[in-house]
Amino acid sequence: PPAATKPPHVAAALPAPKGFFDDLPGRVNTSKPEVPAPKGFFDDLPQPTRDKPVARAPMELDLDGPGQGVDTEPPLELAHDDLETGPEIDLGRATAGTFDDLDLSAPTHAPAARTTQADKRTQTAQAAQQDRDALPAATFRAADAGPEIELAEPRENREAATPKLAPKRSKDALDPATARVRARRRKILLGAVLVLLGLGAGGMVLYRRHAASVARTEQIEAELATARSALNAKDAEHWQRAALAANRVVELDPKHPEALGIAAEALFAQGLADGKNAKAKFGQARQLMSRAAEAGVSGTQLSRASVLQSISSNQADAALTKLAPLIAASPKDPTLGLYLGWAHATRGDPASAIAAFDLAIPGEAVKLPALYGRGRAKLAQSDQAGAIADFEAILALDASHLGAQVGLAAALPAAKAQQQEAELLALLQRKDVATGDSRAVVDAWILLATGARRGNRLDVARERYRKALELSPQDVAAMTGLAETELRDGKLDAAGDMLKKALDLAKEDVHAQLAQCELSIAKKDLADASARLDVLASRNPPLPAIDQTRVKLLQGRLFDAQNQDDQAVEAYLEAAKLAGDRDLTPTLAATTKLTALADKAARDKDPTKAAAYRARAEELLAKVAENALKDPELALTVGAAYLQAGDAAKAEPWLQRAVAARADADSLYQLAKALARLGRPDEAIVGLKKALELAPTRAEIGLELARTYELGNNDTAADALYTKLVAERDPSVELRARGGRFFARRGDSKRAAEQAVKILAAEPQHPAGLYLKGEGLLGEGKYDDARKLFGQAVALDRDAQYLDAQGRAAELIAVQTGDTKMQDAALLAYLAAVELAPSMFNPHAGQGRLYLNRREAGKAVQPLLAASKLRPEDGDVAYLIGLAYKELQQSAAAIEWLKRATSLKPNAEASYHLGLLYLETNRGALGAGALAVATRLALESEKQTGKPIGWVSDALHRLGRAHLDTNNTAGARDAFNLFIGRNPPSGPQRAEAERALLRLNP
Repeated sequence: PPAATKPPHVAAALPAPKGFFDDLPGRVNTSKPEVPAPKGFFDDLPQPTRDKPVARAPMELDLDGPGQGVDTEPPLELAHDDLETGPEIDLGRATAGTFDDLDLSAPTHAPAARTTQADKRTQTAQAAQQDRDALPAATFRAADAGPEIELAEPRENREAATPKLAPKRSKDALDPATARVRARRRKILLGAVLVLLGLGAGGMVLYRRHAASVARTEQIEAELATARSALNAKDAEHWQRAALAANRVVELDPKHPEALGIAAEALFAQGLADGKNAKAKFGQARQLMSRAAEAGVSGTQLSRASVLQSISSNQADAALTKLAPLIAASPKDPTLGLYLGWAHATRGDPASAIAAFDLAIPGEAVKLPALYGRGRAKLAQSDQAGAIADFEAILALDASHLGAQVGLAAALPAAKAQQQEAELLALLQRKDVATGDSRAVVDAWILLATGARRGNRLDVARERYRKALELSPQDVAAMTGLAETELRDGKLDAAGDMLKKALDLAKEDVHAQLAQCELSIAKKDLADASARLDVLASRNPPLPAIDQTRVKLLQGRLFDAQNQDDQAVEAYLEAAKLAGDRDLTPTLAATTKLTALADKAARDKDPTKAAAYRARAEELLAKVAENALKDPELALTVGAAYLQAGDAAKAEPWLQRAVAARADADSLYQLAKALARLGRPDEAIVGLKKALELAPTRAEIGLELARTYELGNNDTAADALYTKLVAERDPSVELRARGGRFFARRGDSKRAAEQAVKILAAEPQHPAGLYLKGEGLLGEGKYDDARKLFGQAVALDRDAQYLDAQGRAAELIAVQTGDTKMQDAALLAYLAAVELAPSMFNPHAGQGRLYLNRREAGKAVQPLLAASKLRPEDGDVAYLIGLAYKELQQSAAAIEWLKRATSLKPNAEASYHLGLLYLETNRGALGAGALAVATRLALESEKQTGKPIGWVSDALHRLGRAHLDTNNTAGARDAFNLFIGRNPPSGPQRAEAERALLRLNP
């Protein structure tokens, strides 16, 4: 512009850069026209607010490029999802076309020394104040924009040409063009500064995230250190503390392999070590292992946890395979030694388990569980002394250890059965049982059940095995024991079902396999038994001595079933040698077999062989007898063993010795059972009453007394005792079942159904409960509903009483509907019941009834005769036999059985058929007498019930004729009058009666 227009206080300056004034009004702009920014181009930049001014930190812009004239900080890398970013702004250099009107070829001042933030804030404030006071023409300064930006002019010239600041001029004093230029440039710089301020706020977020990341890393390391330390601590809760610390790491880093491994290992280890809430701990640990698998992470800790996962799932071989490299890397790690011991114990190799536990016991962190594991392994090896030492060492460390106390009771010899039972029952009364090691509680119930089974207290054994299964529904030992109880009671199907469940869970379980061998021998499946025994005998590692004893015993029974007598004896003798005094069953089996062979040799007229067999038997018993004379407990054990083997005759003298030495409840109870089996119920009752006086709380003694009353046909006393027993506080399910079955046998379906309700409330699928409920429905006339329940009971327990009930229900439906399929079903049920219980009355009688209804008299005779043999006093059966013989046209036999029937019980139909037979055989007077009885009884029945009897009119007519034939006119007149009084239809009989009455009536 012309010089006259310049402000007087501004000195002459160098010419403006080329193009500087091109945008002034009226001047031709030869450069490329500036394109205005699109509307809204700067809308996404942070805008200052009027209400709350944003405090801005001073900022230096490096317009010469990175690192030129400004100290720079290393760039911060921001995650893309941490900040919302707009279009990229390059603050290291001027954007093309933005500052074309400025000449920045020379710096306005030398690079400033590094200043503090406070210095920068001071300089910025001074610059802003100076800009407000005076605005030089050649200087551009944006309000609140930060450091000064000057035109490219040598400092010395500028300082010389610049006079002192003039008084403040208002913005209105500027010419419009200059004002527009300055406004535009101010807007550009202000936007850039605001962008930088926005990035500064993002930096603060990033810094906070960085600080949080550092804190998180430090917390993870601290918790991991706690978890690692806790794993090797020696206090009882160290595994729990390790799991908690590791879980806190997992919360921070869900895929952390070491934390996942430590948490899972600790949970598995604690569940295996103390058994407290083990199921829940195993479940949590498996979830952690699944999480690790999904994340694809691995590591040493996860490998250790995987070992325990296999052990907890009874996969011992897999656990041993996983352990091998871990132990090779850390051969002296006592914790790995503990895991190795657990794996061998799970595999059924107590010898190897003991060796592994020996290595683990020096480790303070695992000493107690290693001692416990070794004690249990020694028990499996029949090393009672060693087991007792370990369990006592545990109690010295932890006096409340339930597992060790159960182990001490388990280590007692067989002769201390009563002491063992008392100690175990006392342990189960402890207050901490509910929160203690559930495995020890299950073991206690199994030991108690096994003791009851060995003492032939089968109902008590069942109850106790079921208590164990309530606590641990998949416990193979409890299932196997219950199966052996059913096997002992002759319930082969129930035993087979239970063993199938056990073997499905653990097909290699030795005890379940042994029980299956015994069942196969009982079912005559000798090939299956032989194959299983061969596998068990050649097992590697070898079985413990106690199990080898049973293998040999079962081999003896197998040879016995195959009639290989000498091989059987040798097997029994080997079993006796292995068992020693610990188990007398093989010794007694050997003596029983030798005695039987001696008797056979005597019958075969071979006295030499007979004497040899007897000598060997006496030699076996000599030592036992000598000790039994001194020890009544041993005498009781011998007697109970014979009783268990089914030889009550040999059991009695031993039991008499025990009673003579000490007349305690158990000796009296066992002797009474032997006497009852020998057919001496009165003596048995006396002994049981004495036993019940000594032990009034032992329900099995009362139950045995009630059953003995039944055996002696004293149903009145049995009824009173059963009624008392089921009314006592909290009777067992088995006691209710026995009582209910007695009530049902007596025909008291109402009381039977009452017991069913309580049984099924405790065990919804109890076979006796289902049967008794069916009896209640049968009594209500709901035959088909009852039949279905009986079928369910039979499916669970193929019991003769249940099968008989199934037959009765089907027979009643067949009588009601004439359904031949129901007749077939009833016959099948009765036949099955007879097979299981040949001495049961109704299945025989039921077959006779059904065959007679089907007009198959020939088939009816045999079962009816069997029924009559069981109950000679039963008049109904005698009548059915007479009727069958009558249909077979065997008149003499029919007359005899019908006479017997009428003598045993007044029976109108029997008298009617007897009268007809007399008339057919020309014995008119006898026929008239029989018909007179028949018609009298029938007419009384019609009067009482109101139901007409179809054959009465025919009987009256025949009676009238019989009286006429014997010249008994009065009798004939009375008979014909009664006949006509029934208003018979017109026909020959009516006509004959009317003619006779015309002659007989005066």
